[in-house]
Amino acid sequence: MPSNVSLPRALAMPTALGLVAWALFGPNRDVVRWADFPVGGPARVNGTVLQGPGWARTDLFFECVSSGELCHGWYFQPALSSAFEPSADGKVPLVIMASGLGAQIDFGMDNYAKAFAQAGLAAFLFDYRGFGSSGGSPRNLAHPGRHLADLRAALALAASEAGLAPGAGLAADAWGKADASRVALWGTSLAGGHVLALAGELGRRQSGDAGLLLGQAGPMMIRAVVAQSPHLDGRANRAKNASPPPAGRGLRGVLRLFRAALQDVARAALGLEPAYVPIVGPLGSTSLMPLGPLELGLYFAKHPRSDKGGGWRNMAPARIALLMGGYSPMDALGEVQTPVLLVAAQEDELCPLSLVEAAHEKLRDSELVVLPACSHFGLYFDPAFDPAVEAMVGFLKRELALV
Repeated sequence: MPSNVSLPRALAMPTALGLVAWALFGPNRDVVRWADFPVGGPARVNGTVLQGPGWARTDLFFECVSSGELCHGWYFQPALSSAFEPSADGKVPLVIMASGLGAQIDFGMDNYAKAFAQAGLAAFLFDYRGFGSSGGSPRNLAHPGRHLADLRAALALAASEAGLAPGAGLAADAWGKADASRVALWGTSLAGGHVLALAGELGRRQSGDAGLLLGQAGPMMIRAVVAQSPHLDGRANRAKNASPPPAGRGLRGVLRLFRAALQDVARAALGLEPAYVPIVGPLGSTSLMPLGPLELGLYFAKHPRSDKGGGWRNMAPARIALLMGGYSPMDALGEVQTPVLLVAAQEDELCPLSLVEAAHEKLRDSELVVLPACSHFGLYFDPAFDPAVEAMVGFLKRELALV
């Protein structure tokens, strides 16, 4: 070793490289699984029909990307016995529904779709790639860009199957009852942000009617948006995470989740299996959504007791933690030209009421419904569920001309 180079200085580079290697590839107790998990759950068959009081549900698979990966959805339509009057041509408005972070269509969303069908609205809710009975991997990968691409594919399918462009899927006597000139977007939590972001995108693209969606599937009229407890501002999410416990994670908690996310990104870059962290967990945990005991109980209470679609597990690739801080649908609200209904929970700690109120002020045409003494996941249960659905149905029937 040259005499003019000190030993500490000579060791600096290998020490730094060793620390980087440990950070990216060393053991990590916060990672609950180092490999993708197999698809399981109930078998879904395209075209299977299930009937209930005032509604009929049909399983539908559709191509969500050009690579051929298939997404699965449920198409709800009003049953013949339900109390509604279709338009003169027998068609009914359509609501396209998307789920939140780490969630699936069988985690309580179907109850909203049933209520919409009973009120005379068709509804199509689907699982993103990697969730439920949809194809794709890694499983449970939450990614705003990927979710939005799948949402656009669902819209393209709806336009196609409603007769505006060639397509395959449901028979004309089923999907053909949906009116592609009267379509609404519905999203909850993370997807509440997705539908607002997409509505803003449509507003930027159109010089005439902001609700007109153009694409390979042909024209479709997006006439309304419903955003329930929407994710709005990634910057606010970052600030909350950095705050001391129990309100946030604190510096130590942020660094733990950050390391798991870096490990997941590094493994993906090298073609290795994902690094999974819990989607939800108790306060103080390195989960994507640390929850208090009551809210954690409500989260799991809305899940089916058995046979969750796709064999869902409480874990997701940790990389989403790096994406959420940069995802702020609030920035797109000035571009939204379609009417919006915002539904908020007064005691929501994941998507705070203050941000929803700010969104209400920023949107040019919006209504705000606040459910008192209600938390984020309390919206799926009474006493909040019924008034929330009543507000949604009234808004949708008015904006989609079903009155």
